Amino acid sequence: MNVTNYYFSEERHNEVISAIKPLCDLYKIKYEHIVNRSKENPEYLDDEYIKLNDTLICITFDSALAIESEVLGYVFIYRWCRYRSLGAFDIQSKNVIKRNWKKGKK
Repeated sequence: MNVTNYYFSEERHNEVISAIKPLCDLYKIKYEHIVNRSKENPEYLDDEYIKLNDTLICITFDSALAIESEVLGYVFIYRWCRYRSLGAFDIQSKNVIKRNWKKGKK
């Protein structure tokens, strides 16, 4: 499936917001659903992100469960790992969790 063939709808927006709202409200995280539309055909999207505080996470083609998992990964990295280490595989584990995060952000 090509990204430019992915149609954006209000139903998708509501699905994303309903997946992230409970966790974001619980942990007082600012959230936003960002859609970059195709320049050639504005009803289609090129990229889809959620913005959690200052971190962009790519969620193009993700299910509600996958989006919720991205939020949980964000909470894990910024809350639990803040003053703790994951041991010998600290860097590798964090890199796997952050693989969909926009480069340049923690």
